[in-house]
Amino acid sequence: MREENSIQKELLLVKVTRHADIDNTLTKFDAKISDQSADTVTIEAVGNKAELESLLNALSKFGIKELVQSGLIALERGSATLADRTLSTSGVALSDPESATADYQN
Repeated sequence: MREENSIQKELLLVKVTRHADIDNTLTKFDAKISDQSADTVTIEAVGNKAELESLLNALSKFGIKELVQSGLIALERGSATLADRTLSTSGVALSDPESATADYQN
């Protein structure tokens, strides 16, 4: 999928040390708090690679305790679907030649 013809995002969950100034950073990056304890805050953010890298740089001053990132997910823009493209290309799952199901993993 080409970037210009698709919506591409990654999910980031990051646990940082609780700090009074964290709300300003979250607002700037359109991130939200998913969980909090007495001494940590877990933040959820969705964006492209550059946006999430910028957020991580901003959060580093709070002390990153743990993080996990989904990797890239994408869908084509408009009415085009991956299923339509896959079915018109191969018609069956590439992983199992005996299968009659579409292969949605590209």
